Amino acid sequence: SRRLESRTWFGAMACMLLSSVILLLAPLADANTFRVALISEFSGKFNGNSKNFIEGFKDFVAPYINTKGGIPIGGTSHQLEVIAYDTESNATHVAECVNAASSGKDMAGATVGDIHAIIAGTSKLNKAMYAPAQSAGIINIHTSGGNPTMWQEANTYAYGLHLPFTRYT
Repeated sequence: SRRLESRTWFGAMACMLLSSVILLLAPLADANTFRVALISEFSGKFNGNSKNFIEGFKDFVAPYINTKGGIPIGGTSHQLEVIAYDTESNATHVAECVNAASSGKDMAGATVGDIHAIIAGTSKLNKAMYAPAQSAGIINIHTSGGNPTMWQEANTYAYGLHLPFTRYT
């Protein structure tokens, strides 16, 4: 179906981009777990924009990677663990999500361990992610595009993937 195709496409794009920067992160991975903060609009007015991406990455692609043995880093296979952070569709809440992730905590304050990368599952709040993720020194992968002119050389931890507009639903 078109819905499954969209979910698969978004999730696959996130994984392709994740694998392209994985070598930068190899020294960070520990205990055979590669922990990713999925920062997205799980609630609020932008939830509809992120729903397919969330389902595609968190509920389909990440579990699929794990069934295939995980992500190989430095000769060791690492299981992909996705920690969800809800921006509540609020740009000011993005920094709170990044700060929690950089502290190795979830949004309830529970310890989750080191976060090795951020997947920004948003097209509406990409700009709000750059500064806090840059300050935290966490690779942040923006898989839902946004406006190509927003990508700046100063954002050395931000990587973007722009899907063809024919694939947007």
